[in-house]
Amino acid sequence: MLINGVEIEDTFAEAFQMTGDCFLITARNEKWALEAARKVTGFATSVIACGCKTGIEEGVKEDETPDGRPGVNVLLFTMGPKGMEKQLLDRVGQCIMTCPTTACFNNLESEEKLKIGGKLRYFGDGFQISKLLEGKRLWRVPVMEGEFLVEESFGIKQAIGGGNFLILVENPEITLKATEQAVEAMEKVRGTIMPFPGGIVRRGSKTSSRYKFLKASTNTAFCPTIKRLVESQILGEVNSVLEIVIDGLSEEAIREAKMDEVRLILKAGMKNIPVEAETIRPDIFTGKSHEEIEALPLYQGNREVPLGELFEVRGERASRIRLSGDLSHIKKIGWGMKEGRIIIQGNVGMHFGADMRDGEILVEGDASDWLGGEMKGGLISPVNG
Repeated sequence: MLINGVEIEDTFAEAFQMTGDCFLITARNEKWALEAARKVTGFATSVIACGCKTGIEEGVKEDETPDGRPGVNVLLFTMGPKGMEKQLLDRVGQCIMTCPTTACFNNLESEEKLKIGGKLRYFGDGFQISKLLEGKRLWRVPVMEGEFLVEESFGIKQAIGGGNFLILVENPEITLKATEQAVEAMEKVRGTIMPFPGGIVRRGSKTSSRYKFLKASTNTAFCPTIKRLVESQILGEVNSVLEIVIDGLSEEAIREAKMDEVRLILKAGMKNIPVEAETIRPDIFTGKSHEEIEALPLYQGNREVPLGELFEVRGERASRIRLSGDLSHIKKIGWGMKEGRIIIQGNVGMHFGADMRDGEILVEGDASDWLGGEMKGGLISPVNG
C-alpha cells in the first residue's frame, strides 16, 4: 500500500487480550492530581517486567468529576483480574492515598468489579466510615492530612494490549519526528494509552533469547546495526526503527488510535433530503485532520453544508472510511475514488462508487441505482456474499 509516497505494509501487528480498568484521580488542584497520576503510572510500560501497563488517558474538568475538583483519568492493563487487583491495591494505596488532597473514583461502568476501596479501607484501622454518593459506596479513610476518599469497587473489562506498528526510515532524526507526530495525534483518542516513554519504543523485543534466564531479548530482525548478521526484516537503507505500542479498552479505540480508519456516523434526526457526497472518498481523507474532514463540503439539496453537520467524525488521516446509518439518501459516496477502502454499514444511495479508479468498497446493506457506474478499476463487494 502506498499513501502520500509512504510505503505501508499492512500486516505487522501484535494484539492480545488483557484486563482493563479506568479510574479517576481528583485533587484540590490540577498540580496534585497530575502528581498522583504520574506516580501511579510509574514503571508500567510492559507486563514482561512491570506486571502491568498503565498511563494517563486525559485530564478531567471540575464539572465532570464526582467531587467537583479537577481530575485525571488513568488506564491500567494486566493479563487478568488477579493481577489487576494486586496492581490497583498497590498503586492506589502507595501512590494516590499518600498524595496530598487526592481522592480516587471508579470510572469504568462494568458488571465485573473488584473491591479496591473496600479493601484499602482497612488502613483506617477501624476508624474508616462508608458513605453513599449517587448510589455508589465510598470509603472515608482517616489520614494525617484529613481523610482519603476512595470508591469501594472498580469496574474491569476485557481489553486489548500490544496493538502496534513500526516506523522505518533512513534518517534517525526524521524517524523520531514522524513518530512524535503520530503519538501526538493518537493521544487524542479516549480509551487508549501508549505506555512507553513519550509513547515511543526504541527497544522492541522478541519473546525468546539465546540465554535461558531471559524471557525476552532485543528484536534482532529490526535492529539496523546488525542487519547483516541476522535474518533481518529491514530493507534498503533503513537506519532507524521506532515502535508505537497501543493498549485500549476496546478494538474500536485501538483502530481509531492507529488511524486505521475514519468513522462517519450519520447523526440522528437528519432529514431525508438528498445529499451529494463526492468528497467522501479515501484519497481525499488521507492526510487530512479531524477538523479538515469535518469541514469538507457536501450538498444537501441546493445548500452547501460541512460534512461535520451531517456526520459525527471519528479518526483522521486514514485511507479507510467506515460509514454507518441509513445512507439511502446519500449519493455519490466514493465517486472517482483512486485508493483505499470504504465500508458501508447500512443502505446507501445512488451512484455509489461511480467512476471508481482503484481501491475496494464493501457493502453490508442494499445499494441504490447506478452502483459502480462507469467504474474503471477497483472492487465492489457485498460483505456476506
